[in-house]
Amino acid sequence: MFRSAAPTLSQLLTLCTLAASSVAQPCSWEHVLTPVVENATASPFAIHARAADDIWIVGERTVGQFPFWEYHNYAAHFDGTQWTNVPVPSIDPLGDHNELWGVVSVSQDEAYAGGATKWMGSNQVQIFRWDGDEWELEALNVINDVGSIGAMGQAGDEIWAVGSRNSETIPPAASGIALALRRTDSGWVEEFVPPFAAFGRATNPLNAIDGVSADDAWAVGDARQVYTPGPSFAFTRYIVHWDGTQWTLDDSLPFLERSTFNDVEAIAHDDAWAVGYKSGNGSNQPMIVHYDGTGWSEIDLEPLPGAGGLLRGIAARSPDDIYAMGAFEDAGGNNQLLIYHFDGASWTNVSNSAAPTGGFGQQYMVADASPDGTIWGAGLYVRPDSGPLTQRLVCDAVCLADLTGDGELDFFDVSAFLNAYNAMSPVADFTGDGVYNFFDVSAFLNAFNAGCP
Repeated sequence: MFRSAAPTLSQLLTLCTLAASSVAQPCSWEHVLTPVVENATASPFAIHARAADDIWIVGERTVGQFPFWEYHNYAAHFDGTQWTNVPVPSIDPLGDHNELWGVVSVSQDEAYAGGATKWMGSNQVQIFRWDGDEWELEALNVINDVGSIGAMGQAGDEIWAVGSRNSETIPPAASGIALALRRTDSGWVEEFVPPFAAFGRATNPLNAIDGVSADDAWAVGDARQVYTPGPSFAFTRYIVHWDGTQWTLDDSLPFLERSTFNDVEAIAHDDAWAVGYKSGNGSNQPMIVHYDGTGWSEIDLEPLPGAGGLLRGIAARSPDDIYAMGAFEDAGGNNQLLIYHFDGASWTNVSNSAAPTGGFGQQYMVADASPDGTIWGAGLYVRPDSGPLTQRLVCDAVCLADLTGDGELDFFDVSAFLNAYNAMSPVADFTGDGVYNFFDVSAFLNAFNAGCP
């Protein structure tokens, strides 16, 4: 995102002299049905909520019966009223391998979705472009080697696709490294990412990417290595940072074997979160870490009983109003929806607030927040009259100007807006157009003056 014009002095003075307003109303989760995918099961692997009326989920459509499965690309769009299935071509017509793991919407007539397909006998990167009418293939085998996109995201006005690929180096160097593709006017350009697992039969997949500007982005995943002269280790959490020129390995978190990150949310230059899980003692446990501008640190969470659970998505309404979502296993061995909420001070398990699904085996796979403050979660469940699971956090009266999340409008919300605007944080992009200018200031003023119902 970029800023084209700064607020004027009179606008800043106006902001600083506004009076407090009333208290905001509570929010609740609402279950939203998706259309059935005929003769298939659809799994959402990514979501992007660019606007309240422009939300995409993409993933995989499974057709057939065991052992004769076919896997095809899947996409659905929410127009503010309902979900609609949207066809995406399958590069591998036999259905051996077609899946989408990332999506970014730029406008109603421009979006990108990426993943992997089987082409010429091996897994290859595939990227599609939405032109307002249909999805068309934009890039295939862009790295000229085996690879896969695991996620897509934005950092300012730049679009990224990250994942994994074969290494071009010879042993004993790592056999598999991270993949990072940046979209430019001339096409998709690969940027080298230093591996965490650097030797032997290694993998370094990136599962998520997010950024606050073109020179400040985070990507997360996990790494592992075996059959090496050096140490072998199982999957281990992995974080890298983009500074506008290169990716660098972040080692501020201690080494933790059997841990992985599934999603990352960058709120400001000194405020980012990543979620995933860690395994041990017969269970998986949710994992949340925070970046404060100097380094990452892990949050202490109360352990879940039994087999535990994991987190797959994170989405922020504001710096002090954040949701992390995934699944946990109940005493009967069934998957249930897992939700944690951050109120600016601590994380709380609020899974009981999830809306009833009318099905079973439910789990969140991905999460995102639209500019109007609505949190979306998408995932899997079994219900004959619906496609994938989708739920949204609906507020009786959304109070967009309550940036501190304390339920009141006052000077602290004004200060939070000014700080976010100067940092070019998505929190200050009130128009949702990726540009920081007078219109964002005006939109904040209007929301503030309207008060909280």
